[in-house]
Amino acid sequence: MAHISITNPSRSSPLAYFRGKALAEEVVVGSALSHAIIRPSVLFGGGDVLINNIAWLARRLPFFAVAGTGEYRVRPVSVDDVARLAVDAEWREDDLVIDAVGPEIFTFAELVRAVAMAVGRQVHILHVPPGLTLNFQ
Repeated sequence: MAHISITNPSRSSPLAYFRGKALAEEVVVGSALSHAIIRPSVLFGGGDVLINNIAWLARRLPFFAVAGTGEYRVRPVSVDDVARLAVDAEWREDDLVIDAVGPEIFTFAELVRAVAMAVGRQVHILHVPPGLTLNFQ
């Protein structure tokens, strides 16, 4: 069985999504099935949500709100690469955990600027307190 999780899942995360992923991993590990847990970072390609939403906002607004400093690092990974990892993992008999991250490291602010540039726009980063951005708790 291949389970798609997220980087750094944790029962103690302040974010419900990360807590839920940690609990789901515990169920997978506790099962009698051989398994692979694949932990992707920020996904791009296909119908990804984050990158497409950044692009949509960059096309329409001259600014982009970033929580805090925006210096937190992300390593985007192709959805096709994650799919390949999942398919390949199905053929293995050993249990494994794979951190699925891309080779390039960006700060979140750099990622926003790169996406904006790719759609032919320049955005000004507006740093806001984390509580003013989307919160999935």
